Amino acid sequence: MQTNALSPNGRRLASALRNGAVQLWTVSRGQKSPILERDLRPPASSAAQPLLTWAASGDYLAARLDNVYVWNGTTGELVGTLSFPSQPDPIALSPDGRLLAVGLVPEGSRAFGQMSSGTRPFNSRIELWDVASGTRISGWDAHKEWISDLAFSPDGQVLASANVDNTAKLWHVPTGTLKANLLGHTLGVFGVAFSSDSRTLATAGRDALKLWNVETSLELMTLERPGGDRVLFSEKDLALVFQGDVGFTIRRAPSFAEIEAAEAARAKDR
Repeated sequence: MQTNALSPNGRRLASALRNGAVQLWTVSRGQKSPILERDLRPPASSAAQPLLTWAASGDYLAARLDNVYVWNGTTGELVGTLSFPSQPDPIALSPDGRLLAVGLVPEGSRAFGQMSSGTRPFNSRIELWDVASGTRISGWDAHKEWISDLAFSPDGQVLASANVDNTAKLWHVPTGTLKANLLGHTLGVFGVAFSSDSRTLATAGRDALKLWNVETSLELMTLERPGGDRVLFSEKDLALVFQGDVGFTIRRAPSFAEIEAAEAARAKDR
């Protein structure tokens, strides 16, 4: 099984195999040239699907195999290796590549929660780790079920978390304190993404796509259900890209003028 991840600027492609092979490519005019080809060979007991994530800057790449590895996305240099007692899921890199955010649940809680519909048997945690030293900086209980996605804002100040309990949350990175609890989805939220200026957050739920003002935490607009559970803004915020089970869906992103008009209309109605 192969996992692929395209950098936010569309210039680099990473791939990882369950057997430990990781490749990083530069993409140009339909051609690709290798930056990194490495066989990490995790232990045979490692059966987890690889995870790949790019920093919002596109300068750093993280891969979760047996450990979490962080590379410079331009040179392929390994800049950090982090170990965890249980598989972190999801993972996110700060724009400068210095911080790794991970979602963690108590061992076995995910399976228990799936079998016990309607119960809340555990707290899932967010932890922030220093990439260079491989040490934990902070951690806190974040949601009552497992975390489905994490994303740093491009300015590195805010961390967004998505949850299957229909909520998304915004966290102040320097302090780990809750900035906002975003309510409005009626089904689980599985994807979060920031616009390039850190002003707008997109949340992809099984019910709809919602856009939020990061500063005020107010919902700006609701769009029809996206074509996938994972979402990201394209370069220059011209489109929203959704990743689903059968591929990618691309939709035009609302312009800032449209978003501001929607926000003004909502303010007038209040």
